[in-house]
Amino acid sequence: MERAERGRAASPRCGYIPDEEHDGDLTHAIQKKFHALYHAGITLAETSLNRQGKRPAQDFNFLLVVETDIHDTTHVVIVDWDSPRRYLHEWTDAMDFQFADLKAIATKVLAVRNTLVNEVVNPQLILVVVECGIFKEAHDIPRGFEVHCLDYDVEHLPPEKLEISPIDGEACTITKFTS
Repeated sequence: MERAERGRAASPRCGYIPDEEHDGDLTHAIQKKFHALYHAGITLAETSLNRQGKRPAQDFNFLLVVETDIHDTTHVVIVDWDSPRRYLHEWTDAMDFQFADLKAIATKVLAVRNTLVNEVVNPQLILVVVECGIFKEAHDIPRGFEVHCLDYDVEHLPPEKLEISPIDGEACTITKFTS
């Protein structure tokens, strides 16, 4: 690694990392850079949600995952560690993840906070249409999810149309909708 200027190490794809933050592992240094900002946003979101009466481990469970690649984009994902829910997914080249001043850093941290609070307070809806007790359709299913409708009103159906419910082992029909 060459010296770019006094007190800073340079990488062709990662920009400048201060010596005090560079421990010999460039990937780890980049990861710490992303963690610092996103963790601050998570902390502010948790405080805001607590003030709104939302409870950790019941209403939200933030888990920060930073997947660093010094040759490609770094992905930042905040998921719920107890359910298949994604609150945030952003990606950028580490070199582009830089800020001109403290105001720009604060703006980014507050944007993370606002995104997380919005995702908890205004969860994405899945609309299910039922007509006369019959499941017709599902709308706005998040990508990567399936909605399975179990209908136990099966006395009028022939046995070959019946399936076993994964919930209780009873006879039902299962209609699947995917995004």
